[in-house]
Amino acid sequence: MLRAAALLIYANEKGSDFESKFNKNDSKQLKQRLKRSLSGATDENSKFEEEEDASLNTSRQKRRRLAAQQHRHRQHNSGSAAACRRADLYVDFGQLNWQDWIVAPSGYAAYQCKGRCSHPLPSHLNSSNHAIMQSLLHSIDPGAALAPSCVPVQMSSITILYRDTNNNALVVKAYADMRVDACGCQ
Repeated sequence: MLRAAALLIYANEKGSDFESKFNKNDSKQLKQRLKRSLSGATDENSKFEEEEDASLNTSRQKRRRLAAQQHRHRQHNSGSAAACRRADLYVDFGQLNWQDWIVAPSGYAAYQCKGRCSHPLPSHLNSSNHAIMQSLLHSIDPGAALAPSCVPVQMSSITILYRDTNNNALVVKAYADMRVDACGCQ
């Protein structure tokens, strides 16, 4: 039907040029097909055109569904709560039953990394080149590669005062990589 309508419009605009290229029968047939399709009547050619229109509509619907799905995916992954970031995590030595040997502190802010690493990876996430390529592959085909992980990329130490039961002494020691300072996609 779309093809018939387009040719009919072309025929009306071009007048005799159209008729010189195509005979008057073709023009009349197109007009008849258009009238039939508008009135609901069908013939073999209009059935083919309806199938063609239906397949075009189906592919358009698929493209629209895919675009909507990708948009929802981007919205879901781009929210501030979903993006890779440092989040609170407090370690209480009392809850671990370590208060007998750890004198101070009673606990500390360890922090943790939470969130998604979706393509494209923002520059502030300290992503490696490997993670960038991995995220690109994952965005194209999720089965080809896993998404990069949100992990600590910068950590700091904490100082702990504890009892050494073997020597019956108090010890002050700095333990490296105990607190998350920054997160990134790796």
